[in-house]
Amino acid sequence: MRIAYAAPSEVEEYIEELTEHLLYDLLPQYVSESEFNELQELHLLNPLQSSNSSYNGLLEEALQIVCSLQALIAVIQTIRYRKIEKKHQKIFEKNVQKLEEFGFCFPFSIEHFSKENCVTTGSYHITSGYKVALN
Repeated sequence: MRIAYAAPSEVEEYIEELTEHLLYDLLPQYVSESEFNELQELHLLNPLQSSNSSYNGLLEEALQIVCSLQALIAVIQTIRYRKIEKKHQKIFEKNVQKLEEFGFCFPFSIEHFSKENCVTTGSYHITSGYKVALN
């Protein structure tokens, strides 16, 4: 018999904060506003909208998701100012795969986030259901 612990609400909230940071602070720096709007229809990083989600809200799973999101954010922020190296690619691919195992859709390659593809310094922020562009 194995005992599994549910993820505390604080960990679930942290996952939500990390996904929002990735989607509304980092991603808009690499896509136009129209592309961003199209991407929102894909329900990026939303396991509740995924047909193949295996995330059950367990603590072990939640911590793996937190680690993967943090790793993706770190790699994206790093390659914005540096050349993409093999180590960046390996970390990026491993963590995208881990997130996809839990039903988090993130259909981007690391090249999408290279410093050459950075299109804006603004970001979009959700406030009471409305998107607000911040510069």
